[in-house]
Amino acid sequence: MSQTIKCPNCKADLASHVTVCEWCNFVINQTGDSSIENISADVDDIIKSMKSIDQPTMFSSFKKNAKISMPIFAVAFLLLANKVSGWFALPGLFFLIYAVKSIFKKSVTQTIDLNVLKAQFDEKVSKFQNLYGVNNKYKAQIQGYQNEWKNIDNAAKKGKMAEWLSYSLLAVIIVLAFALPSPKNKKQITNELLSSENSVMFKADSLLSANNIDLAKKELLNIQSGQNSVELKSKIQLKEIEILIKKIENQIASGDLDNAKTELMKIKWIKNASEYDLEQFEESYFKQFIALKNAVNEKLPDDKKIEVENEFEY
Repeated sequence: MSQTIKCPNCKADLASHVTVCEWCNFVINQTGDSSIENISADVDDIIKSMKSIDQPTMFSSFKKNAKISMPIFAVAFLLLANKVSGWFALPGLFFLIYAVKSIFKKSVTQTIDLNVLKAQFDEKVSKFQNLYGVNNKYKAQIQGYQNEWKNIDNAAKKGKMAEWLSYSLLAVIIVLAFALPSPKNKKQITNELLSSENSVMFKADSLLSANNIDLAKKELLNIQSGQNSVELKSKIQLKEIEILIKKIENQIASGDLDNAKTELMKIKWIKNASEYDLEQFEESYFKQFIALKNAVNEKLPDDKKIEVENEFEY
């Protein structure tokens, strides 16, 4: 025969293991670890420990994994400084210093495990529910514990999401830094510009071949590179000199030697290159000019010959 006890409230006979009277809902508190006070205190302590766990944010994740994240940031920002703007070097140097410091800094390992606490929490709440969960007051208290866990669990999920976002951001930054093309040097930029102006130079050459000097001069408006500008100006000037030389040759042929000499003396080469690096592109046209001038000068009698310049002024 099983042992029974009487309900202290309604005096009904109850089984000895019953903690809530089925007749009047009176709570019969147990002693020791099974008491309401002890179970509640244990659950409160577990919840307090759960809340004390720092949930990661994006910033704290970078700080926690500084030995990996900081070198990646340093490399990425220094690459961006080289490829985009020198201002990226400032945060790059900061991350580099932080990375070096993190090497000598001991890692702080979190000793509290949320999963272990959750197992303890479930055990205590389940025990509380089995013993006193029939009573509405303690049913509401147990529901409050469950709500506390949901809030803690949501915070943990957000922390995990922040951690994954930090890893993703690291990956994006390093991929972006390496994927961006290196800045073009001056020579590459110049070569691209020259290449883009090939059609303009070809058109100008065709116009000069047809003696359309004025139209050829208009093509200078479409030229941006210094080299092509100097070359086209030199070609135009040489074409104008060729026309003048032909007129002088006609004067010589007709015996108008004095005017031929005078006109030949007037012909001078006007320098087009304003920079030393560009003079080499003009010099070949200057030499053609000298050859033309010497050739017509040789057609004059000795007493009518002029002194022809022979050096390009640097």
